[in-house]
Amino acid sequence: MPQLLQFIDVTLLALVALWNFGGHWFPWRIIPFLVDAETGQLHRIVAYAHGCFTIWCGIVGWALARHLLAMTVSPWDAVAFHGLVTVAAGIGTVAPRIVRWIAEAKATQDDVADYEQAISSRR
Repeated sequence: MPQLLQFIDVTLLALVALWNFGGHWFPWRIIPFLVDAETGQLHRIVAYAHGCFTIWCGIVGWALARHLLAMTVSPWDAVAFHGLVTVAAGIGTVAPRIVRWIAEAKATQDDVADYEQAISSRR
């Protein structure tokens, strides 16, 4: 049973991280009232609600799994999992920014190489 619980916990944490990661790539502009018309970005309050909802879903999944397995858990176990699911949501939020930063750095590096090649071909 401990292996099953560990699998469930890791799966829930991965799902929360992926849900937040996917939320950064989702084309929110298809739902106009959720997006700021000037910036094209998701309204901050909606973004925060989305993140909190994913954390809440992870905790509910954790509690439901233990309930279905007829387990009694310590409140401190719930607090510990809350911390883990919050970290997973944070990773899912930061990871797309890191991916975007790496892609932009690569594009800039490629642009510099193209400029240097263009300059050297003029000589």
